[in-house]
Amino acid sequence: MKQKKIEYIQENIKHCGTNACKVYSYGSIPKKLLSNAYNTYVKPVFGHSVHFDDILGLVDTSFTGNGKAGLLFTEEGIFYKEFMNKPGFISYRTIKKTDHIPEAVYAGCNQSGLKILVDGLIGIDTKEDWNNLADTINEKIDHIDDTIDNITEVGERIVDILENIYNKVRR
Repeated sequence: MKQKKIEYIQENIKHCGTNACKVYSYGSIPKKLLSNAYNTYVKPVFGHSVHFDDILGLVDTSFTGNGKAGLLFTEEGIFYKEFMNKPGFISYRTIKKTDHIPEAVYAGCNQSGLKILVDGLIGIDTKEDWNNLADTINEKIDHIDDTIDNITEVGERIVDILENIYNKVRR
């Protein structure tokens, strides 16, 4: 799923940009910007549980282009930091459940582009959830089929035994 999200972000993050902000995707985020963003709005929220390799995209909304304000996209959700405000995090699952993206996430970027990007990322999760559900159902069906086959075999053996007993008694 991470690879699908990386590809989706690489293809669509450009729509989040404005004249006032720059966008970067996995593999092309300058190390200094990534470090600044990480230390400014990932570390205060989650400490060290998120690694640089977990960052799939960056929207830099800082005035100076230093990465200290903006959005960081991960596989699970979005870290965000507005200028002069506390950093935060919202998961894609929460956005899907509430159908709401906090205003702080929209700050400084193209809102319609961000909505399209987030909806696509949620769609990847939803498709994966449905695929997992389908796999689970198929496993259960296979298990039921195996059980029915076993019961059928046992029933056939019982019939054979009863026929043998009947034939012996008749003689």
